[in-house]
Amino acid sequence: MNHCYRLSILICLLLLFSTSSQAVDLPAVLQYERVVDLSVPVSGTVSSVLVEEGQSVQKGDLLLQLEDLPFKVNVEKTAAELRLLKAERLAMEKELNRNKELYERMVLSTVSLDGSELNFIRADSLWNAKQAELKLVKYAYEKSHLRAPFTGKIIARAVEPGQTIRTEMQAPVLLRLANTAGFIVEAEVTADKIGILAHGVKLQVRIAGKLFPAMVKSTILLSPGQSLSQPARYRVKVKLERTDPGFRPGMSATLVTNSQIK
Repeated sequence: MNHCYRLSILICLLLLFSTSSQAVDLPAVLQYERVVDLSVPVSGTVSSVLVEEGQSVQKGDLLLQLEDLPFKVNVEKTAAELRLLKAERLAMEKELNRNKELYERMVLSTVSLDGSELNFIRADSLWNAKQAELKLVKYAYEKSHLRAPFTGKIIARAVEPGQTIRTEMQAPVLLRLANTAGFIVEAEVTADKIGILAHGVKLQVRIAGKLFPAMVKSTILLSPGQSLSQPARYRVKVKLERTDPGFRPGMSATLVTNSQIK
């Protein structure tokens, strides 16, 4: 009798466990993990666009360039001005050193020496300022050529040759680049499911019939709950620990996790 009682208790516990711990499948969508809007930080006219939508690119590839004549002219003009200021600074330095010798020999007044020092400081400041300006115009010339910051795929193009780019207020988005090496899965869930999808939780994702290990990356509140019929909703982003060559954004996926549900 005691044996039968123990057996019945064990069966009840097994039934309770099997009903309380069950797999929860949640519909989701595959997306690129990293998508970057690309532009140029300088104004100018687009000379050429070297990529099309859907084209794969490598890090450092030239994607777009502005007409470079204005940038080249600025670099040459600033470099010429810098050479003149360098010569003037050298002349002021020589004059200052000469006047220091004369002052030590007591054949030059303090006022004249102070004037020489002021002239040198002025020439030195102008020379240093022009050096900084040259760095800026070289930077502008470099940034008139847009290069891929990482290996990926062009997923949007909003620019054509001949288009004028103005960046005084806000640089316009010219291209969108997706990193094809990383994917995430996005799902929308209600508040009763968010507890099993906390940040860092390990789970599996089913894509095209295959299971892939993954981890919850973030959860974002989309809308607060209004009532029992309109519960709060969250967007969950899940990072895949490995990818597959057949992955494409927009593919259907399923989050597979275990939950203690009664």
